[in-house]
Amino acid sequence: MPHPIETHAPRSAKRLRPRPFRLLWILLALILAPADAPAADIQGALEQLLTSIQVGDTKYSVAVYDLTRQIPLAEIHADQPLIPASNQKLITTASALLTLGPDFDFQTQLIRRGSTLILRGDGDPALGDPRILAQLELDYEQLIQSWIQQIKKSGLTHVTELIIDDRAFDRTFVHPNWPAEQLHKWSFAPVAALNFNDNCVELFTCPTTVGQPPKIHFTPLLSPIQITNHARTVTNKKDGPGASRKIGTNQITVRGPVKLRRIKPIEVTIHDPPVFLGNLLANHLKNAGITVDRVRRVKDDEPIHDGAVIAAVRTPLPVILDRTNTDSQNMFAEALIKRMGLHATGQPGSWSNGTAAIRLALSHMLGPDAAAIIVDDGSGLSRENRVSARLLVRILAYMHQSPQLGQIYIDSLARPRKTGTLAKRFSTVNLVSDVRAKSGSINRVIALSGYIMPDEQRTIAFSILINDYSSKKSGIKGGMKRFTEQLVGTIDAQLTKESQAAAVEVGG
Repeated sequence: MPHPIETHAPRSAKRLRPRPFRLLWILLALILAPADAPAADIQGALEQLLTSIQVGDTKYSVAVYDLTRQIPLAEIHADQPLIPASNQKLITTASALLTLGPDFDFQTQLIRRGSTLILRGDGDPALGDPRILAQLELDYEQLIQSWIQQIKKSGLTHVTELIIDDRAFDRTFVHPNWPAEQLHKWSFAPVAALNFNDNCVELFTCPTTVGQPPKIHFTPLLSPIQITNHARTVTNKKDGPGASRKIGTNQITVRGPVKLRRIKPIEVTIHDPPVFLGNLLANHLKNAGITVDRVRRVKDDEPIHDGAVIAAVRTPLPVILDRTNTDSQNMFAEALIKRMGLHATGQPGSWSNGTAAIRLALSHMLGPDAAAIIVDDGSGLSRENRVSARLLVRILAYMHQSPQLGQIYIDSLARPRKTGTLAKRFSTVNLVSDVRAKSGSINRVIALSGYIMPDEQRTIAFSILINDYSSKKSGIKGGMKRFTEQLVGTIDAQLTKESQAAAVEVGG
């Protein structure tokens, strides 16, 4: 039997310090700290800042908790359940670690049985993901070619059937509570048991003669994609092509003025990712001289007898968590929720059994208080999710305290001015502490939650949720993001003052 190709993304080698040593550090810090060292007035500082912006009808929930000393530092409407936007991913990824375990791998297999090929999916959202492949110095073409090389090594020259086995998940590819008018956008990519290239195609436009349609190139190149070109080449207008897709089809329409050759692609979601990937593989096989008689999806109750696994891709869970939290990749979060549903029930993963699995994990983390959290999807795109700042902080606290899961979870979060969705944030805030956090933003919702670590022995968990701010003023969304950064900066500044005051007490 040929050895399968295994594309391994690197695991995080970091782990929390063994708990006995960690507890010793905490006890020593408490024993050695001066009894009269002044505590930071974080509550007062945040209340003053919130008052200063005249929030009006804006709803907010704020909680700050010292995980090392186990004391609350600020609670402002901390129990008010609000829409968390992408802070929902904090719930999803914590639940995934608890449910699936830190050593879980997603697996995609290409199986040969006689002259039949079976492409079997496990829901891996990272399959063909451009960023993860780039870290491995690969692209999706090289990934598919590696499969074809293994097929050739197996001696197969004619495929009677390429069967797409996507039964790990249901075939409801998009959530019913996502806005229909935005389902063509990368952020709203469908989720399936077989995903590829973030379930998007990339379009590139190039100007031609003024007034004429531009040239359009797209990748992955596949005939089921139908492009209608209503864009026009211009010289006297700002470059601004856009694209949309008819729901339930792969019919894409491109519109707008094209002035420049496009370098950054227009990303458009695809319909039915498993069938798309099957046809893409069949197309590459034909180009490699291996004929394929037909491509079909497996029937729901069809028995599939295993053959030889001739190619496989495995993606470790920590890699998925990094992309989910650092980059806020929505499709990854939705794949996690469905995979938890499959794991918990043995039935095709769905939003229904996935949310049930998350509720079970939350009960383990929070006890009866978990009932106050409403889980509707995994990414936070749905406006039906609800959670309070206090409960988010308690989830952060639970994960921080776990010797097996905590460091993986913390490492998956973005760092201000350094990584992911926070790489260009906090430009006007001078942070002294190490901050790891998850941002969140949908219409009239801003969120920011995570950890502030003034030193190696102390960790603060915080959550800031803001709903229903006025959206009428220009630039208000960016202003609200900067406001949450200012709140974090205020917490950090107060902690710094406390540390400096304590140092003076010790020295003097």
